[in-house]
Amino acid sequence: MSVVKTGLAVCVPTYRRPTLLRRLLDDLSRQTVLPEQLIVVDGDASSKDVRAVLEAGSWAFPSVCYVPSNHANLPFQRYVGWLAASGYPWLVYLDDDLRVRESRCLEHLLCPLVGSRSAAAVTASIDFPNRPDSISRPGAFARRFGSSHRLRAGSLSPTGFRNVPVRNGNPCSRVEWLRGGVMGFRRDALRETCFPDALLALAERGEGLGEDTVLARHVLSQGDLLLVHDLGVEHPDDDSTQAYATEGFKAGYALAYSRRLINDNYRGFDQPTWGDRFSLGKHYLWMNLSNLVRVCRHPSRSSISFGSGYAWATVQGVVRKPAAERLAPGVDWRADARSCLGRAVLHSEVAVCQ
Repeated sequence: MSVVKTGLAVCVPTYRRPTLLRRLLDDLSRQTVLPEQLIVVDGDASSKDVRAVLEAGSWAFPSVCYVPSNHANLPFQRYVGWLAASGYPWLVYLDDDLRVRESRCLEHLLCPLVGSRSAAAVTASIDFPNRPDSISRPGAFARRFGSSHRLRAGSLSPTGFRNVPVRNGNPCSRVEWLRGGVMGFRRDALRETCFPDALLALAERGEGLGEDTVLARHVLSQGDLLLVHDLGVEHPDDDSTQAYATEGFKAGYALAYSRRLINDNYRGFDQPTWGDRFSLGKHYLWMNLSNLVRVCRHPSRSSISFGSGYAWATVQGVVRKPAAERLAPGVDWRADARSCLGRAVLHSEVAVCQ
């Protein structure tokens, strides 16, 4: 039997994935704990596909809030969802391309967050059944000499590399980072200042990798971050990401320059230390050497293009920080977000959701 969790809002940012969104909502409808409100933030508001999914489905949620976004920008859509969840003490973000296999997923995710006064946010282990284990490992030089070397379990390097703790019989572990696919927050711990303009601007250019890490480092000052193990969430890789380039010059550039953004926000609201900057420089050095070795061993157009993008972004990352006024001049992110709420619709009634 499903129970509506009073005070819980679930936000799903989506972009041109109506079929995957419908599948996720079907999974959520079978949860033992249902959100009081589902918020869907549509990054392609010109299309009617997402709106049609919400109107055609017989969803078990008490209310569904559709918010058209004027930016196809994941952290911006999360920010809009945060605004739409005003008045709800608990907010969970889910990516639109996930499968929630276990019916008690939301229940188990919320349990350590609601049951602990010290917890500010929770995240979950995500299974990638169609992805090789080695796909996300850093290069050999970075593993041996980079800032991820000798990280303790659950910690985060100043350049964004995580050390994932093993379960060891515990249902959850303390960590210093969050996984963007599944994140739950005590909403008062997630504040407007946790969404810096530079993060939104970098994502607007398709270079904003690591936005979940930036959010985590700001929220960490408000309480513990917890990783829930074996939650039954899968990422089938049924569609490639459209938030940023995955190969070539742009991919290399985005990967390298986003490390500067993470490094800038590694201490949350405090300034990075000289040690943090040294870790960034060391990371850039070894990753560029690793890319060079890869090109020498297996020369190809794609490896040369990626390495060139990474090298150029290294120069940019050293000499200038990501700044919203340079990356996306003239954009008022806060005003744009509130204009999105003015066009939001609450299903099944047609009403403004504010």
